[in-house]
Amino acid sequence: MRDFHSHKWRIQLLCEVKNDQHCVGNWYVYELEAGTGGGTSVSDKYVIQTPVSSPTGIRPPHDVTVLGPHSVSLAWTPPGGCGVGEGVYARTLETAPEGQLAPTVKAAGARVLEIHWSPPQKPNGLITSYDIYRRPVGTEEELLVCIWSSGPLEFYDASPALRPFSRLQYRVRSHNSKGSALSRWALALTLQAEPQDMAPPTVTPTGEFTKSHDGWLGSNVFELN
Repeated sequence: MRDFHSHKWRIQLLCEVKNDQHCVGNWYVYELEAGTGGGTSVSDKYVIQTPVSSPTGIRPPHDVTVLGPHSVSLAWTPPGGCGVGEGVYARTLETAPEGQLAPTVKAAGARVLEIHWSPPQKPNGLITSYDIYRRPVGTEEELLVCIWSSGPLEFYDASPALRPFSRLQYRVRSHNSKGSALSRWALALTLQAEPQDMAPPTVTPTGEFTKSHDGWLGSNVFELN
């Protein structure tokens, strides 16, 4: 008996007729009883019979032929009737990966970018490596900046070529033994930094000089270049 939100269910074995000691060809009669706080109801009787014979000694499938990335052909030798034998292991052939998503890129500093990526949606085999490419926004001059072969799927780009507050793009290519899949470009922006290498101004007097009792004060008006 099972309680489920004040409902009660019971499957009851009413009759069992055995033909032999191996439970082969036996008959069983069941009924379902459902009950709530308002009463109970009983279903019609359901009769089942176990198979007349259940063969043993079924050999595992043989001549397993891999026809392609998504198909397997099996041949076996049944002894007659229906039964279950031992299983065998088979693997389909590899094909090029598909569905490589663009990486995610975030700024870790003014000159450091953190790149993460995921495996392709359909690896279609064992992924052996990833290539990470970078290019400045608005150009076609992409550069291979990382070849990944093991470890977490991440890369920190701290190249001297990175400048503060610059826009760049990254994409990833995944490889297996049969080919590769290339993602779309992902946009990145480095963080801002304080100004550097500020040159001194050039001062040019544009007005007349005046004189005080302590000496020359300089021009009244200056032009900064």
